[in-house]
Amino acid sequence: MTAVSDSSPLIALSSLSCLLVLKEFFSELLIPEAVYREVVLHGQGKPGAREVQEAEWIRQVQVRDQQTVAATIQRFGFERGEAEAIILAKERGAAWIILD
Repeated sequence: MTAVSDSSPLIALSSLSCLLVLKEFFSELLIPEAVYREVVLHGQGKPGAREVQEAEWIRQVQVRDQQTVAATIQRFGFERGEAEAIILAKERGAAWIILD
């Protein structure tokens, strides 16, 4: 089963050394580019950066509908990672989305 995740759950679970618990539930975890940037690139040396980068079962995916991402940010005040995760889940028909 595939799920989509935002940054905070990945960071929190990694800080507890529990990121692999998600693999027990989901064969694949999709994360949008904004989440990858936040966790891996901007989070270098912090919990989650190495774990997410090295996890074969976590896959970075580009969100196609950037117009809806922008509208979601503007209308609801979400951060880019949250908005991209929500739109990615919709685009991929994901049964699960992991948010904080």
